[in-house]
Amino acid sequence: MRPKTLRHWTLFITLIFTLTGCGAQSPTPTSLPPTPMPGPLSPLPTPTPTAEPQPMIITLGLWLPEELDPYGGGAGADVLAQQLTAFSKVHPDLQVEVTVKQAHGRGGLLDFLRTARDAAPSVLPDLVVLDAAELETAAGSGLVQPLDSILSPAEMTDRFPFAAEL
Repeated sequence: MRPKTLRHWTLFITLIFTLTGCGAQSPTPTSLPPTPMPGPLSPLPTPTPTAEPQPMIITLGLWLPEELDPYGGGAGADVLAQQLTAFSKVHPDLQVEVTVKQAHGRGGLLDFLRTARDAAPSVLPDLVVLDAAELETAAGSGLVQPLDSILSPAEMTDRFPFAAEL
């Protein structure tokens, strides 16, 4: 019995080695696909900085007679220049463009208002300082705009008491 048992054991061990050998096959070497060579790198687009939106600046035209020139040597020049500077600080989006003209006669403020209304209305000022005598003529000619729709009667009397006397 011994030879038969030995044969079984031999057969059993051979079978185990055979099965173990079948399960542990070494992989067959295969060639790897070629690795692509990196070409020259294209530069990344540079982000364009967005500009901060600038506030829209509105220009107000102010026509004055020579004696009120804020940059001249007149009596009230310093006061008006200070008021314009203070206004600009409070309203940085408004720029006052001062134009100085002679007060009366040919080439004066009223004459320029009449001429510009017909020839070049885009150059008319937003504000004009007229002599009280010429203000009535300008109003009669439709050269000045009434403030009735903008200011109440109480505000007009408070701000412009001299106009109530006209």
